[in-house]
Formats: sequence, structure tokens, C-alpha cells
Amino acid sequence: NYVLIDVLDYESAIAEIARVLKPGGRFICVLTHNSLDGRWRLLVTDSPRREDRAGWLDDDYFVRRAGYIAWGDLKPFLSFHRPPRDYVAACKRSGLELRDLDEPELSEEGRREFPAFYIRHSERAPFSYVLKFIKPDALPGTRR
Repeated sequence: NYVLIDVLDYESAIAEIARVLKPGGRFICVLTHNSLDGRWRLLVTDSPRREDRAGWLDDDYFVRRAGYIAWGDLKPFLSFHRPPRDYVAACKRSGLELRDLDEPELSEEGRREFPAFYIRHSERAPFSYVLKFIKPDALPGTRR
């Protein structure tokens, strides 16, 4: 299994996905929201307002780049940051049509089970985008 944001040649991967989909088939892609550099920052250290105490900073969001990510005890692995529009454009070039875009919010179950800091983070910015594509029954300009 691969995570699309961890694939160097994502355009070829998307082209292969589009090739093997049957007409009317769906491709659902979940992309993380933040870039490799996104992190919480103190914004206004002397403000009495709680919302000024920390914010999400995501510098160079539009810069395409690679970097290593480490999660917990896992060995660091190479990942890539690309704006979501790059994935949408690659899907369109491969003949897929974008049908929906969602930014899921934390469910009630998640609100009961996750730690408070995670819940606060999820209320301020989405963790991911969900892009839903479909392979059309026939390409425009062609007969069925």
C-alpha cells in the first residue's frame, strides 16, 4: 500500500489508477492539509486572549518539496508536499473528473475519545482533504 503524498512520481501513479478504473469507477484520495513545515506557533505571547496564544503556521505552502517525516516510533520516511491543486490537475490530465471536495470535521465519537489538544486543533483547521473523482463513461468528443 502507498500513500499518494509519499510517492515521488504521483502523476504516473494517478495515470495508472485512471487506466485500471472501469468507466463510472471512483477514485477517492485523502490528502493531509498541512505542508511539511506546518506547526503550532506562539503568536502573541503577552495577549490575555486565549485564541492569540497559539496558531498554525504553514510557511511556504505553495512550494513543492520533499522532506522526512517521523511518527512516533516509526523510522523517518520520505514524503512530499504539493498543493492539492497538483493532484487535481494530474487526475484531470488522466481523464478523471472531480466530483466532490470535503474537509472532514471531527466526529462526535472523536470528540469523546481524543485528547483535548487534538480536539482544539481539529476545530481550528482540517487535518485532511477528501477528493472524489470519477472516470467518465466516455471521454468528451468520443462515442460510447
